[in-house]
Amino acid sequence: MRGKSILACLFAVLGITSLHAAETILTGDEVQALFSGKTVDYNIIMRDFSVSAYYAEDGSMRGMSRGKKMTGSWHVSDKGELCIDYGKGLRCRHIVEEDGVYKKYKDEDGKKIHVVTYHTFTDGNPNNY
Repeated sequence: MRGKSILACLFAVLGITSLHAAETILTGDEVQALFSGKTVDYNIIMRDFSVSAYYAEDGSMRGMSRGKKMTGSWHVSDKGELCIDYGKGLRCRHIVEEDGVYKKYKDEDGKKIHVVTYHTFTDGNPNNY
């Protein structure tokens, strides 16, 4: 019971209103291992487009979206959030695993909004981004 109380406090601090039993917020180490040195394919839900990007170990990021090259930077925050900057400002969000699928949410006025679904994590940079 104590573990559930601690988890509830953590969600309150993070501004997360609810997570189902099958949802897990990744730790910073888990986020680092999942993204570092990988090419990641994902969908931006709210804008309905796909991205393929290489998350280099040095914190740089490069890839393709809507037929255009993109570059940026990434790191994992002290809070365990994935932080990305495509040149329009840094955005940091927690990565959540839901039944084997990785997703990113934003908190807007206390409401959890799904913004990204990650599909594949491939070792290295096979597309030479």
